[in-house]
Formats: sequence, structure tokens, C-alpha cells
Amino acid sequence: MRIRTFRGASMTEVMDRMRRDLGPEAIIISSFDMDDGEVEVRAAIENAPAIRLVSETFDRPERRAAPMLQIGRAREQIEDLLTWHGVPQGFAQALSRAGLTLTHTDPMAILTAALEQTLHFAPIDPTQTGALVLVGPPGSGKTALAAKLAVRAAAYGVRPHLISADFSRPHAAAQLAGLAQMPVDAVRRASSLADLLSALQTPRSPREPVIVDMGPLNPFDDDDLALVSEVTIASDAEPILVMSAEGHPADQDDIADLFAGRGIKRMIVTKLDAVRRRGGAIAAAARARLALAHLGVTPFISGGLAPASAGRLARLLLDSKPDFTLARGVA
Repeated sequence: MRIRTFRGASMTEVMDRMRRDLGPEAIIISSFDMDDGEVEVRAAIENAPAIRLVSETFDRPERRAAPMLQIGRAREQIEDLLTWHGVPQGFAQALSRAGLTLTHTDPMAILTAALEQTLHFAPIDPTQTGALVLVGPPGSGKTALAAKLAVRAAAYGVRPHLISADFSRPHAAAQLAGLAQMPVDAVRRASSLADLLSALQTPRSPREPVIVDMGPLNPFDDDDLALVSEVTIASDAEPILVMSAEGHPADQDDIADLFAGRGIKRMIVTKLDAVRRRGGAIAAAARARLALAHLGVTPFISGGLAPASAGRLARLLLDSKPDFTLARGVA
């Protein structure tokens, strides 16, 4: 058996190199999302023939496309998987076709390639120097997320400034401080929009980013949505949509679209550990053209936030559906 390790910026790039170097019969042993954002794949091929020198060139096996029957079976099963996750049928069909434009027959490779071609991924730099405003509907987990981002920044030697902007809950600042393991007076409470804008315009060191935990916003209320526009127009802060993986896919789709209409470019999906069907929020991000920044995969404040990537998302979708395997002869 011949085993090789490949690394690259994307799963598509790595898979192309693997097929080129080892041939179409190569199988994936393991795949990892590395801390530097690259993808690492270990692949093997049985009974690898010795390389012969013919006419001063290496004789390499020709790249062959997977048989059409296998491709059809894989497409159907990936589509069924995505539909089970709550992905709308049309989007599920598009994803399954995108993943099979290459000669992939491994389910992880199919999903990863499809997600890379369909979604955008833009994780937040832990040492980012600007201001982030976390917005979203009630119950989306913004306060816990603000604490997770603060703890992660502190681990990188950055001193984050937390602002609680839940205008209707005076004790929200204390809750945020407790989750972030900070003294209560270390979290500033903004009691009004004017107070929040004043806090955002306060000069700070480049090594002191600001994380704002906005109060819950009703996406179907024009006045609530107007707050997002007012904050972004009056400051340099970036609003980020926080959406729970819980909820009806059609509602998630509407929510993402409404917030995207207010200039939001990135989204974080929370509570992925609390649901089995995880496709609604993913499809909503794609339709609204929102880049996925992070995935909330555990309830724990420390280490509970994973940078979003195609490979990590594919693994979450595959692992949560019970007894998912491709048909015999496909994988």
C-alpha cells in the first residue's frame, strides 16, 4: 500500500492533487481542517505499481471519471441526506450536483466540494481590531457567543471590550460578564442607542477590539431592523447575524434575507449541538449570500466556537444523520 499526505487551501485543490498523483483508485484515510485554514488529507492506494520510465516520461495512470451509475447513486443519496437535514429540495439538488462535478465518490469529498462551491466562509480573526455587533432574533445565543469570542480573543493575548446593548434588560451586562468570566464592571452597559454609539466611537488601542451583544431583534419588525442600519451607518462596527440552528427552515431563510438586506455580510450559526437536522440555517446563509464565519458546536464558553469551513460543515451534516452510508459500490 502506498500512503501519501496532501495539504492545500481547499478540499477541491487537495482532491485534484490526490487524484493526479495517486490515480482515481486512491482512497481517503483521513481528512482534517488545520488551524492555519488549510485542509490535510491522508490517502492510500493498494498495490501501487512501480513507476516506469518510458520515452523519458513517467507513465502515470489516466484519470478516469467515476461510472455514471455510481455518480447517480451518490447524487441521490447526498440529496436525500440534505433533504433530511431540512435543506429545501431545489437547493439540495444543486448541492448534490455541485459535489459531483469532479470524480468524487467519497461522501465526505462530495459534500465538501459541494459546500466549497456553493457557500462562502470568512472566520473572524481572533486578533481582529475592529468592532463587532452581534445581532439576531430572540434565543439565538448572542450573549453566550459574545462571551466565547471574548474568551477566544483573550487566549490570543488580545484585551476585548464587551458592551451589553440590551436596552430593556439592566442585568444583561452582569450575565455577559459572568459567562465571559470577567468582573461586572469590565462590561459596559449601553442603555440606549445614543449610549451605544458613544461607546463605539470611544478611541481605543488597536489591540482592544470591541464586541457588542445587542438585545434581541425581531426581524419582522421594521423598527428593530432599523437599529442595525443606524448602528452601522453611525460607526465603523461590523454587524454579524447570529442564527440558531433551531427553527423552521423557511423562517430561517426569511430571517437571513431580511438581515442581509440591512448590509450584513457574515453569519454565525449557533446551537448545532442541540439539533440533529442542521440544514436550514446553512441553506439560508447560501440564499442570502452571507458568508459563514463560525459554527457553535458545543455549549461550553471555552472552545465552543469552530471556524466555519466546508470540511467541518460536511462532517457535521454526515455525522448527525443516523446510519448514513452510500450504497454498495459507490464509496
